Amino acid sequence: LFRSLLKEIRASRGPAIHAGASAPALDERKVLTAALLMAGGMPGVEKQFSEPVLEAANKQHRGIGLQDVLVMAARKGGYTGGSRIRESGTLREVLRAAFSTGDIADVLAATYGKSLLQGFNSVEAVWDQISAVRPVSDFKTYTGVRLDGGFVFDEVGNDGKIKNADPADDTRTIRAKTYARMTSLTRQDIINDDLGALTQVPQRLGRGGALKLNSVFWTEFESSNSTAYQKKTPAAGNALSITSLKAAVGDYRKLTDPDSNPLGIAPAILLVPPELEITAAELMGSSLIHGTSGAAPSTNVLAGRYRVVSSAYLTSATTWWLCASPADLAVMEVAFLNGQRSPTVEQAEADFDVLGVQMRGYFDFGVAKGDSRSAYRMAIA
Repeated sequence: LFRSLLKEIRASRGPAIHAGASAPALDERKVLTAALLMAGGMPGVEKQFSEPVLEAANKQHRGIGLQDVLVMAARKGGYTGGSRIRESGTLREVLRAAFSTGDIADVLAATYGKSLLQGFNSVEAVWDQISAVRPVSDFKTYTGVRLDGGFVFDEVGNDGKIKNADPADDTRTIRAKTYARMTSLTRQDIINDDLGALTQVPQRLGRGGALKLNSVFWTEFESSNSTAYQKKTPAAGNALSITSLKAAVGDYRKLTDPDSNPLGIAPAILLVPPELEITAAELMGSSLIHGTSGAAPSTNVLAGRYRVVSSAYLTSATTWWLCASPADLAVMEVAFLNGQRSPTVEQAEADFDVLGVQMRGYFDFGVAKGDSRSAYRMAIA
């Protein structure tokens, strides 16, 4: 009887309806950030956001302008005026209300950050290919010790005692410093509704940070370069060629550590100035070496063996280096505060005597030469 009654109850309810899971709510700040970057003409936006976020940005904020963003944020801060900014008094009121909330700061910070990286990554980063990166937690001077010698294993006697290593201390110091620049979205930018300024200004700050890093890095690399690294005596025969490259390889492979043991590290990088980039590429890319006076070509045994790395910051057109991989021995060291490898950009309502939005970019890093055996220098003079 009970089963029959239960069957009748279920039948009276009709077919069961199972509601599908609703789509997760989109983060409006991400949507607005995507819309701003697209409207500002930043390339590659579609790779930085999910498809639903991009679709919502297109649908909800197509054609958005700089004034729209500021007024939208200002309304959340209590602004009740018009949607267009034409007067200085209105601008001041809008900015005060906009920056009284956290929304505008979050959206602009995300927009600035992505634009800054675009500018930062547009500058060459060859420094990263020959350097060991070191995170530091403050601005103190750190002393690095290369424990080069004294680590050859000894036989353990019957007493089972193991001798302590007696390393040869070879020290160097490195310290992070702060580099910064300030700029602004001007009153003219805002009244002209120039959304491009919202992405272009931080992009220029990012580029400026990368240029400073390169300037500091390569100035340190070239300082005392002729004595800091291992080298062959300067001579005309050191000009980059298959012959001089073979000589440099042989010399590098004969380098020893402080205990006179073979260094045992193979070079991996051919570092050259722009003037020698094509020559280096030809040496690494050609499987044959063409002789002179009709001689038959010979096999290029060094083809593809070393990675060609060229920097526009190298000032000598005739000097080149054979370098170890930074995973084995680093040519240079770069310290970044808290491991932050790109500049930080921040914004705020401008001071009272300035109409606009101020932006500042700052970058905390330091550089130092690495191991003297990490590079073998070849120069003609």
